[in-house]
Order: sequence, then structure tokens, then C-alpha cells
Amino acid sequence: MYNKSINFKFFNFKTENLLITFNKNFKDIKDNNKIKNT
Repeated sequence: MYNKSINFKFFNFKTENLLITFNKNFKDIKDNNKIKNT
């Protein structure tokens, strides 16, 4: 049980980091497109 909760926390942490990275990359791509368009 204890081990499972640690794994779950770790999984949540990794997922959150992935989402943050993804959002950051997405924002960069949008910004790059803006630069290209102007």
C-alpha cells in the first residue's frame, strides 16, 4: 500500500512535468508562428 502511494505520487509528478513541458513548447511554437507571420 505504502509503495503504491509513492509510485502514484511519482507518476503524478511526472505527468505534471510533462504537461508543463508540453504547454511551454506549445506556447513557444505559437510565439514562433507569430514572429513568422509579422
